[in-house]
Amino acid sequence: MLSSSELGGARSFRERRAKSLKLKKRERERERRPPKRKLNNCNAI
Repeated sequence: MLSSSELGGARSFRERRAKSLKLKKRERERERRPPKRKLNNCNAI
């Protein structure tokens, strides 16, 4: 039997992994087609 603290830890670990995977996907999309608007906005500032 898993204690409540162990279950919570496993859940947070799973969520953290999902978040990291989502971030990696976003980074890959940026590399494929970089958003020019954001770059222009940064240069303007």
